[in-house]
Amino acid sequence: MIKGDPTMAETPAAVSPSPPPLKPPRRSFRSFFWGSLIGALILIGLYTMFMLWWSYSEGERAGVLQKFSKRGWICKTYEGEVAQYVVGGVAPQIWNFSVRDPALAEQPAPAAPPSTQP
Repeated sequence: MIKGDPTMAETPAAVSPSPPPLKPPRRSFRSFFWGSLIGALILIGLYTMFMLWWSYSEGERAGVLQKFSKRGWICKTYEGEVAQYVVGGVAPQIWNFSVRDPALAEQPAPAAPPSTQP
C-alpha cells in the first residue's frame, strides 16, 4: 500500500463479502392454526363480555309473574316469565327474563301470591 494513494486509503486487505440476506422463515400450518384459534377465542370472549355488561334496554314491564326459579348447570341465575295481557281473551305475550343479582331476586314481588308448593 502506498502512502497517500486515495484508491487504497486504509482499507483492510481482506474484505469478506456480506452473505446474501436470509429469507424469513415460513410459518407452518400449525402456528397459523393456533394463532387463529387463540384470536377467535379472544374475539368470542370480548363479544360475550360486551353482551353481558351492556344493557340495551331500560324500563318497566307490567304483567303477571308466571314463573320464577333458580336455574343453570354452571352459572346459576334466576329465570322467570312475565305474561303480558293486552286484551282479555287474547293469548298473552310471554316475556322471558334473567336476574343475576341474588339480592334483587330475593325481594318479594309486589303482588305475588303465596307459594303453592306443598
